[in-house]
Amino acid sequence: MPPPDCFDVVIAGGGPAGAMTALLVKRARPDLNVLLLDAAMAPIHRPCGEFLGPAGVRVLSDAGLATAVIADGARVLQGLRLYAGRSVLGADFLPGIVRPPHPHGLGVRREMLDRRLQQAAAAAGVDLRRGARVGTMVRSDGSWQVQVGGATITAALVVGADGRRSVVRRRSGLDAPCGRKRYALVCRAHGMTPPDGGWRHGEMHISPLGQVGLAPLTDGEVNLNLLLAPQTSGFLQEHPPDILMRAALRATPSLRHRSANARIGRVLATPSLPQRSVGVVANGVALVGDAAGFWDPFTGDGMSIALRSAESLARCIAGLDLRNGASERALAPYAAAWRRQLRIKRALYPGLASVLARRRLCEALIGTFGRSALLGRIMVAIEGDYLPRR
Repeated sequence: MPPPDCFDVVIAGGGPAGAMTALLVKRARPDLNVLLLDAAMAPIHRPCGEFLGPAGVRVLSDAGLATAVIADGARVLQGLRLYAGRSVLGADFLPGIVRPPHPHGLGVRREMLDRRLQQAAAAAGVDLRRGARVGTMVRSDGSWQVQVGGATITAALVVGADGRRSVVRRRSGLDAPCGRKRYALVCRAHGMTPPDGGWRHGEMHISPLGQVGLAPLTDGEVNLNLLLAPQTSGFLQEHPPDILMRAALRATPSLRHRSANARIGRVLATPSLPQRSVGVVANGVALVGDAAGFWDPFTGDGMSIALRSAESLARCIAGLDLRNGASERALAPYAAAWRRQLRIKRALYPGLASVLARRRLCEALIGTFGRSALLGRIMVAIEGDYLPRR
């Protein structure tokens, strides 16, 4: 048995990416000592769109957790809708261009999902430590010496699942220059009027202030997230976040009347800064979830990407002999899987971002093509993260 401060795998970050990686690694390789570090003392409400597309729900289902997450209060969502002016484009998650990997998506409170995944990981035998952050990291004799609080932990493999401002990414030399700075506002609200047919879909609304995402949760609660347009980001220096959120709702034709009686909770403001890495693996290091690369939240599939990349990484780790560490070459299958997973999104992202940032153009396009079932299914497949990959 290894010393108590020596682990095969140390995972920094207890969110969906980190907790799912820990769970799947431990299930596949019970012989490995896995340590999961979470900076918070308990799962908390974090800036997050709280939408999980069919690709992410499929990972939950394969892990045997989808039913439990729904029982915890997650809302089943049948599709997605994009609203621009008086026009709408969207579709349900139905077979079309490609069959969805799962019949539905979910609107799920982030802290509820984190708690369920962390509990499952701990039940599988993962050592879960709360209130623990990674400090310094030093490479020595084929392993990492990781400072956690006042202790030094030895790890054959360190997994960075610590979000878009990843400490592991910086310490391991995988950080890359980031893109232009934007801001996102996130809150929960009660009293929103549902669309005709009820709360069955995730929604995105084109607003004069940016893009407003809406994910139905439970008990009449919804998640609202506003990605400020480049030309309106400066407003955050002049107005409190809650004022900006209310202004965005009033200024958005498709939300103005539906939000008239909305009771908005605490509004969280966060820089929405596309983060990049020079790679997702190095000797003894792998990045997963937002730590591997953060996209503007209008893509709406951050949690799905986190769960799918966790699945790919866990599959790679399960086949490794960690007695001699984990070389970059040994981790290459995960890097290849990550590139395949995001290839289409990375190709489409610049054009899609450009269109959505031009409100009048977006309204004209949706007004012209909004009745196209084909385009609706393409949009849903993009946002639901299940376009076919080559």
